[in-house]
Amino acid sequence: MSYTEDELWDMLRESAEMPYGAARTALTEQVMRHADALRATELRFKSRLLATNAYVYGGQPAKSFVTFAWCLAEYDRDPRAYRASTHTLLWKFKATISGLVRFPDISLDRTYEVLDDMARRWRQGGHSPHAVYQLRHTIARHLGDHAAATEWFDKWCAAPRDELSDCVGCDPTEKATWLAEIGRDADAIAVAEPLLDGDLDCSEQPRSILTALMVPFLRTGRLDEARDAHRRAYRAHRPIVADLAEIAQHVAFCALTGNEARGLEIVERHLGWLDTAPSPYAAMTFAGHAAHLLRRAATTGAGTGRMHRPAYRDRPAADVEIKELADELVALGTSIAAQFDARNGNDARSDALATILAAEPVIDYLPISPTAGARTHIGVARVTPGGPVRPSPIGDITITDDLGPDALLDLAETWYREEHVANAEAACEAFDARYGTTELTPRQRGRRAELYGLASANNGELATAELAWMSALDLFAAAGDEVNRQITRSRIAQLMCRTDRAGFGLPIAEDATDYVITHGPVGRRASAYRRLAFCYMLGGRVEDALNTLDEAEPYAAVSDDTRTPMWLLVDRAGILGETGQIDAAHAAAEHARNACRSAGFRTGLAAASWISGRAHEIGGRLTDALAAYDEALGVCDDLEMRRQLRRQRGAMLAGTARAAEAIDDLVASVSDAVAAGDRESATTLRQQLATAYLNSGRPLDSADVAEEAVAAFDPYDPSAEAVRHLLAQAYRALDQPDQAIEQLELVAASGAHRDCPELVGEMNEQIGDLLDALDRDAAAALRYAVAADAYRRADLMLEHVRASRRNATSLMWANQFDAAVEALAEADLAALSLAGDDPDVVWERAILACDGGRVIAAQGDLSGGILRMGPAIGVLRSVGDTGAATFAAGIYADLLLKADRPEEVEPVINTALCDVSDEGTRQHLASMLVRALEAQHRDADAAAVRDAYQLGA
Repeated sequence: MSYTEDELWDMLRESAEMPYGAARTALTEQVMRHADALRATELRFKSRLLATNAYVYGGQPAKSFVTFAWCLAEYDRDPRAYRASTHTLLWKFKATISGLVRFPDISLDRTYEVLDDMARRWRQGGHSPHAVYQLRHTIARHLGDHAAATEWFDKWCAAPRDELSDCVGCDPTEKATWLAEIGRDADAIAVAEPLLDGDLDCSEQPRSILTALMVPFLRTGRLDEARDAHRRAYRAHRPIVADLAEIAQHVAFCALTGNEARGLEIVERHLGWLDTAPSPYAAMTFAGHAAHLLRRAATTGAGTGRMHRPAYRDRPAADVEIKELADELVALGTSIAAQFDARNGNDARSDALATILAAEPVIDYLPISPTAGARTHIGVARVTPGGPVRPSPIGDITITDDLGPDALLDLAETWYREEHVANAEAACEAFDARYGTTELTPRQRGRRAELYGLASANNGELATAELAWMSALDLFAAAGDEVNRQITRSRIAQLMCRTDRAGFGLPIAEDATDYVITHGPVGRRASAYRRLAFCYMLGGRVEDALNTLDEAEPYAAVSDDTRTPMWLLVDRAGILGETGQIDAAHAAAEHARNACRSAGFRTGLAAASWISGRAHEIGGRLTDALAAYDEALGVCDDLEMRRQLRRQRGAMLAGTARAAEAIDDLVASVSDAVAAGDRESATTLRQQLATAYLNSGRPLDSADVAEEAVAAFDPYDPSAEAVRHLLAQAYRALDQPDQAIEQLELVAASGAHRDCPELVGEMNEQIGDLLDALDRDAAAALRYAVAADAYRRADLMLEHVRASRRNATSLMWANQFDAAVEALAEADLAALSLAGDDPDVVWERAILACDGGRVIAAQGDLSGGILRMGPAIGVLRSVGDTGAATFAAGIYADLLLKADRPEEVEPVINTALCDVSDEGTRQHLASMLVRALEAQHRDADAAAVRDAYQLGA
């Protein structure tokens, strides 16, 4: 396909908006080829200048040597023709020379030849030798010539900076790297750390500074700074192939801090990059640090298995033994080091590699992940009102030696009934020690089996509990103890209902309860009704459950358990809550809380406060919910219930302005879930924790935790959409727009996979917003166009109009004026379907008129733009958006001035000035008014405005 020269310039401008990588490089190379075919001299030069950058930052620096040499020769042929590119061309000397050093097949003579040429041009141009000294220092460092490196370092530091020096971020970074290399960690920090607080306008910062500082921070005991430097810098380096050598420094950091497991993840993520490494130096550096990490992992036990290595050329993809891979990487690094040594005439690179492989940790372990650290192992079991609880000892107990078997069994039953589980278990252990080998009656054996079942159920071992209770049934039958047999039947029925067998359990529960109520002691009747009510609830018979609690009321006061009246209140609240009767559950829970609080009944108060908190939360009363959860935590002795309370409390707060209060709860909950092997819960909790971190202004922690959550999902799993979107927000807050775009693209792809055009539109619009903020206008326009089409398919016309409008303005900024007018026409046509006086619709129509005026004016039709824009300003003001109205007024006034209609500017500006308080905006508007007044030769009025707004002469 052939292109016109204008089309090729458009393509070159488009490539300049793209992130560095294969796509940008390919498009730039395409322009170069066609420019050569057309013999378009300027385009050939500019495309190669841009290609030089694309190769350096895209991970193919060897190709940049050719394009740079071509540009330099072309410049020398006709310097006047390329005068505007002089600074850019000279700047590229630095990357070329530092790149030449990294290829052992390029002689040092050639590198020095280019450096001497650079020095000559610097002298001829009157530039400071600052950058020249820096490169001479770099070469001396590479050669292991400490004395020369020190000499050139001192000259570099003494020389004045100028416009060809590395930026204020990169220059100190290189100095800090050398200082750290020679053990001057404090000096390295002093040189580079202050830059972290500044505004660094450099594509390589602050990741390079942070990478240079992480080991000095570590070795000087500033562990928090070291950890954060690693975390922040690595995630910025991670997607950039050109940064493979810097990524190797992060592998080294993991080995130095006891983070072999994290290091293995990094090595595996980038292992395939070795096959197409940016340079032999980068390959040698990564291979050395990766081999060191792998060997440490094998030694410490962090990695005794395999690592996946992707396919490359004739090598198939395979899982490689870690020790075998380490040996391969050592061999690779050693081979490349030998090539450098042969070129350099010394053993400096081999010695450096040996130092890497022999490095010892600086610290035993430095936790890096926000969820890393010691974890408490807590079992997972559902807590239900009145259900089993965890141990809650009542203090030191004494079980006297004179207690017989029945007395010990009575004591254990009493303690179980009162929920002093640890004490009950102690009584059972005493029973087994004293009477486990003696001849017992069937009834005694049945009672012991029943207690064993209670202990098993309390520990979540429901199958074991059922077996124990089935055994107790037979023993009570042999003993002729029908009451205890029926009570045990009701326990089995309750267990069946808890394990999705209500069809079998309910009839048994009803039959057993009828018997206990008719024939059992009066003190056991309320408990029998409570078990039946619970079975009814699990079987979906809510009214029967509540009615059964009513039937229990007359027996509550005479129950064997004095807390039964309060338990009935808690049970009622729990059943109402479980069945979605939130208001009624809340009222019942408050009644129960008051009763339990007055009686000092901690377990009941915890359960009632939990139910009340959930009701408040569902009703949106977050402050009341938090107070209820806090009260529950203050009195809850049950470890599992405490875990659920903290989890619920954290999830509730994560998305609010009080997100910081959720973090400790959610960190603990993630740790518990991981320790219990509950991957699904751990993923959900990580998402909530990432939300809390983001909402509390900690995007770095949010991104780390969200990445852990994302790893659990397949690409098209709809469940991953929310956490990927969250991760994109964290990346955006970390100023990692390309990574944010990558996540939004995955969400959009998932939406397309399940035919959800609304989601496709929303994600592409957000991608467009990110690209717009980066001034990648052509790329943004494409995304807005995709979003507009998706919104149209979803029949979301307001969104369709908005995206079409944004498409038009982005095309305008990309200087594609004809396409912008076409996109505007589509937006105008769609806007015809927006009827009514809804404020959002009115606002969108007004903004469309304003933006449309800008597009039309940019195409050259000033009168058309003015005509379209004028009425919309008042509409924006009428819907309360004075900010947009003021902005539009400024543009409108500018168009009037360009159209030589200054007499119309004054009322527009005066009205706008009434709506704005920002001093900068007021001065900008006032300066436009001055221009309009001066254009009308109203110099006195113009001077008065200057004085009023302090504009100066």
